[in-house]
Order: sequence, then structure tokens, then C-alpha cells
Amino acid sequence: MRRHTQTVLAAATGAILLLVAGASPAAAQAATTPTGDQARLDAAIEAFEQRMTDAGWVGEPAEEGDDAAEGEDDSALGDDELNACLGELAVIFENVDSEEFPGQTGMRESLEFTYLPEGAVPETTEEFSFDLEAEETAAAIAVSVEDSGVELLDSFVDKIGAKETGDCMREAMEAEMAADATDEEMPVGDFSFEVENEADLGVGDRSARLTFDLAVELMGIELAFDVDMYLVRVGHDLVIVIHGTFGEVETMSGFDPLAELQTIVDSL
Repeated sequence: MRRHTQTVLAAATGAILLLVAGASPAAAQAATTPTGDQARLDAAIEAFEQRMTDAGWVGEPAEEGDDAAEGEDDSALGDDELNACLGELAVIFENVDSEEFPGQTGMRESLEFTYLPEGAVPETTEEFSFDLEAEETAAAIAVSVEDSGVELLDSFVDKIGAKETGDCMREAMEAEMAADATDEEMPVGDFSFEVENEADLGVGDRSARLTFDLAVELMGIELAFDVDMYLVRVGHDLVIVIHGTFGEVETMSGFDPLAELQTIVDSL
């Protein structure tokens, strides 16, 4: 159950993660003795992971290759309606080499952290789960580029913070949800999807926020997702903090994604 509903939300958040979709975390972290930009990013994200662990969050590596393993069509990024909301940027990221972002000099993706109330353990990895306990998740990504890549980072941040991008994503998601309503196996009932963009968060040289709020009825069960994406470009670095809640509008942990974004930036 939850896997299906989270897959619906993942369709929306996938557009934001285009920046790192073509990069391999394993490749970015393969060096045993990273130097320069990679060492800086490693230290910043490792400090983030330690703060999260100290605060009671549970971190796990991101899952990879599920769609391919299930034989699903892995279409070009630019062909997806949500990704198309990024316009020409979608084409750029679609052609990214499988192991590097253009001009990349370092990259680090954090563990995916989960915060559950009252010390509960993360959900089972079984395909379907009817455990609908409230859940909170967070992750961070840092990328560093050469001079030639800074303009592209700014274009990405500006696009995410633009109202027209949010409007496009909302229309695409509404179309996706309407299509799911005809799914006989797991039909989607009433739903609402809201997108809010904000530019210039007062952090770094360029910053933006994109928020998804999804409320949906699935097989008679009402579900709610809220996801915030905070992005900042400072110097040659781009930092993204992703924070989401499932089943609760308010955060349970007290996590402040904007404050965490600033902390990561300060540590670079």
C-alpha cells in the first residue's frame, strides 16, 4: 500500500532530482582518499548525517534499480511530463553521462533518513504494507562544478523557484492522478495537489524552494504527503535538502530544512 502511494509522489519529486539522476553516488564516492571538492562535500554531508543520527533519525542507502529490476520502461527524462516542466534543462540532464554532472568536480548524496515517533522502526521493505503510521523523511545532496557549470546550476535553481514551473508540475501531476483514477486494481479517489515556489531564500548566491502537498484517497484510505525541496548555489557548489512528511502535516522531529541548508553551506 504505502509503496504504491509513495511511488505516486515520487513521480513529482523526480523532476527535482533530475540534477543527480544521471550521476552515480557510488562513482562520486568511489575514491578511497578523496581530495579537493570531493573531500569538502564528503565532510559536509557526513556532518549532516551525524547530526541526523544524533537527533534520532535512522539513515539507509537510497534504493537503486527497482524499475529496471521489475522490467519497467525507463523512458528518457525529457519525455516525462513532469520533467518537461524544466524545459531545455530537461534535455541537458537527459544527455548527462551516466557517472557525471557536466563540469562536476565532486558530488555526495546523503543516506535517506527516516524519523518515526516513539522510537518505532522503519517500515518493512515488502512490496505492500498496510502500516500507515506517520513518517518523516530527509536527505541532502551536494554537488561542486567547474566555472563552466555555475551558469547551469543557476538556471536550475531559477527554474525550480519560478511560479510557471510549479504551475506546470501541478498540471502534470493532476493529469497523472486523473489517469490513476481509472486503475481498476488500485483506483485513486478524490485528490488535491498543490505546488508552491519561492525564490531567494536569503541563503548563498542563488536559492529556491519547491513544495509539494498531496492529499489523496486510495482504496478508501485518506493519505497525505508533504515534500519540501530547498536548493542553494553558493560559489561553485549546489546543495539540496529534501524533507517530507507522510500522514502528518506538521513535522514530528522539529527538523528545519532551511536552517539545515544554511548549516551545510556554512560547512563547505
